Amino acid sequence: MKIGILTILMTALLFMPFCVLFAQTGDQTADESASAIENTTVQDTVAQDYSIGGILARAGKTRYFIYGVLALGVFFIIFQFILLTLDRKRSAGLRKSDLEKMPVESIRKRLETEPDSSVNSALLMLYRVYSSSRDISALNEEINSFLGGMKSRFSTFTNWMNFLSDAAGALGLLGTVIGMFTTFFGADTGFDNRKILDGMGIALITTLLGIIVSLILNLLTVLVTNYHNRNLEYVMEKSDEFRIIAARSQRRDEAPRA
Repeated sequence: MKIGILTILMTALLFMPFCVLFAQTGDQTADESASAIENTTVQDTVAQDYSIGGILARAGKTRYFIYGVLALGVFFIIFQFILLTLDRKRSAGLRKSDLEKMPVESIRKRLETEPDSSVNSALLMLYRVYSSSRDISALNEEINSFLGGMKSRFSTFTNWMNFLSDAAGALGLLGTVIGMFTTFFGADTGFDNRKILDGMGIALITTLLGIIVSLILNLLTVLVTNYHNRNLEYVMEKSDEFRIIAARSQRRDEAPRA
């Protein structure tokens, strides 16, 4: 619950400056567009579109759906990043520990005092399997299954991000279709410069905006995925250390006593 609230606040703070900017520039552009219809030439109208707000305003209402996709994607990314960071912070003690110098029972006691994390959960699972079966080969299967579960849970995030990235591009193409429709099949018949500029503005700007949002979401997804993969490497590294300890303990137990 606290993580969700923190994510919402961070997302809102991230987008607040953009919302203020778009609101101000949107109102200014609307006033300029209204006066342009009455008092400016076609060349003056084109010149007004050099501001960021003016360019984005020409994308029409489709841009708000693309903004929504971007906001939702950033929300998911921040939420996932917070989860990974908290997990990494909780496992910091185990990651810095040299487990190979500790006996199995000492590791068990250490794990019981450590906060819950992916590394701690993996090692506890390996300890239970080893203490019940004393089978080293079973540890390989269990850790592969554990890592597979982590990858499967994370794939839910990547699937949603791929969908949002594709949705941004699709909305951009939808804006292109709307722009073309406005240009050639508008309410009024015939062609005039204002109508052509409006239609082409919607077509081009929404396509560009959709591509940019898609690239941003893909880039952020790659960064978070690499962060997650580093966590997987920590789990694998500590699991290998435990398997070495378990194998050494098993050889010592099986050694003939004088």
